[in-house]
Amino acid sequence: MSYQPTQVKLTAAPRDSLISEVYVVQLLDTLKPTATGLDGIPAWFLRLGAPVFATPLARLFNQTIMEGTVPQQWKTAAITPIPKVPHPTKPSEF
Repeated sequence: MSYQPTQVKLTAAPRDSLISEVYVVQLLDTLKPTATGLDGIPAWFLRLGAPVFATPLARLFNQTIMEGTVPQQWKTAAITPIPKVPHPTKPSEF
């Protein structure tokens, strides 16, 4: 049995719509000061380093669009429920 590459999946964006480095800088520059994600990188650091991070991030995003697949690491999240009341007893109180 030989290796068979997976079929390219349909994406939400046309393959010719590439993401520019300028657009990535604009997005990073407008990040709100929220809690860090799984990577532990704070929003202020991404805003500060936007000019440096823009080129490699744009390349990663464009490669993902061109291949029609999303890296498994991008599909991972850590969700922490925040209680709406002081002592929650049921799921609806989060």
